[in-house]
Amino acid sequence: MSRGDADLILVDVTLESGSGFEVLEALQKSGKARAATKVVLTNHTAAEYGGLSYSLGATYFYEKEHDSWRVLELISKMAASK
Repeated sequence: MSRGDADLILVDVTLESGSGFEVLEALQKSGKARAATKVVLTNHTAAEYGGLSYSLGATYFYEKEHDSWRVLELISKMAASK
């Protein structure tokens, strides 16, 4: 986040190195990308994952199998408003 401000940050709970929770926590602690829409898109559907995501600053928590279309819709709306 050294150049410009992100409009959208999209993470999964499980990443190759670390987790989406760590990304959200780092953003929250640094104060960077406060205005960005933060989306967690994952296969992990347990309520705890959603709760933790929101507590770490996620704007949306979506499940890949059923909600991927919502992410595409969100991106389209964001792009249209620019």
